[in-house]
Amino acid sequence: MEGTGTIDDPFRITNVTELQAMNNNLSAYYVLANDIDASETASWNGGKGFRPIGLGIDTFKGYFDGCDYTISGLTINDTSANPCGLFSNVSGNVNTYIKNVKLSNVYIRGGFYTGGLVGQAFGISAITDCHLSGTVIGDTWVGGLIGYTYITIPNIVNCSVNASISSSTTDSIVGGLIGAIVVGSSNRTMYIQKCKTNVNINSTSSRVGGLIGYIYQLNQYRINNKIYIQQCCSNGSLVNHTANTASRTGGFIGHTYQCEYTTNNYAYISDCYSRCSVDCDMPCRGSFIGSSSGGTDIRRCYATGFVTSRDSNYTKGFVGTQYRSTFADNYFDMETTGQTSGLGATGRTTAQMKTQSNYTNWDFQAIWRIRENRDYPSLQAFPIEVITDIGEIIRLKSAIGRTISLKSSIGRTISLKSSIGRTISLKSSIGRTISLKSSIGRTISLKSSTGTEEYKK
Repeated sequence: MEGTGTIDDPFRITNVTELQAMNNNLSAYYVLANDIDASETASWNGGKGFRPIGLGIDTFKGYFDGCDYTISGLTINDTSANPCGLFSNVSGNVNTYIKNVKLSNVYIRGGFYTGGLVGQAFGISAITDCHLSGTVIGDTWVGGLIGYTYITIPNIVNCSVNASISSSTTDSIVGGLIGAIVVGSSNRTMYIQKCKTNVNINSTSSRVGGLIGYIYQLNQYRINNKIYIQQCCSNGSLVNHTANTASRTGGFIGHTYQCEYTTNNYAYISDCYSRCSVDCDMPCRGSFIGSSSGGTDIRRCYATGFVTSRDSNYTKGFVGTQYRSTFADNYFDMETTGQTSGLGATGRTTAQMKTQSNYTNWDFQAIWRIRENRDYPSLQAFPIEVITDIGEIIRLKSAIGRTISLKSSIGRTISLKSSIGRTISLKSSIGRTISLKSSIGRTISLKSSTGTEEYKK
């Protein structure tokens, strides 16, 4: 491959063979130079497929920028691969990063510590703007993007998963984005921001969550740690048919846990939502979190997913069980969850959930938007998707002073700069006019030939 592997002259990967060759140098700088069709990996290594980067050699300590190109059709089918993912184990260099990676239509089947992008990760700087679609299957710690990670990654930001995920053991931990986050150090801060999942999880596990399976602390001597989960969401369905009586299943997070006698360890969850349905045989089920304990603080979040109740013990519309947790301004839909009570949240009717005035202390200027009386609040961090009468998809991201991008079905992107109080009109490539009006607290409208869709900021 071209390049020398330095920051100024990174190795430039143009095909899947060169991608596999990253195993020859696990500390270099790499970039993708184009999209990569990796479908041939299904027949590699006697059917085991692509060999995870670093597996059986060393941890990846380098730098990988996908440059927003797509790796499609990657196959790993090796139950002896531990950890397993595109990257096996990423650790040991506080400056290491993985960013701008798109994995499409992947099939990842590994053993312990299985994630679509990374099996196990700790002690690096960031995983940002990484996206995955396909299938991920593992044994014990399984995540759509990351199987198992320590709190020693400061930033996991702008990532998404659209996948089917499953595990094969009864004591496994499964999450739509991350399987497990371990608080194994002291004086650390971790941010998980603007991440989303759309997942179908099928397992017989001890901890299952639509975004994160388990956040837990190793022992009482780990102190002064903070995890901030902000502006994230989970969608889809969770099925956890298990006989494990310690099971915890939640639409957003399965279980948050810290030792009882610890100092200043907190998980702060704010401005998030879950629309995952939850079907679990054992107690401790919640449309948002299965079980919340010790230093968990949840604010301005909501849940709507149906919770299957085979018994009434610890089955709730928001949090199944809680101990020493803090809650403020959270809500759940009593009609869609099928639950009339929810620990840590106020129950509302569906109509009330779609009315902005019912959300106390929520920021509809910079964080949330709502289509009044039509839909639940959504996060401004993620684009609005509007489908016109001819099937053209328009994605709109709006914020004061920021760039709004619209992408038409023929792949042409139109960008414009919003301004306070001004109306901006542009002509699309098919000859239709789209008008936008942006102002503080005002309505942004997109008018198609079938009518007007209004969103309030």
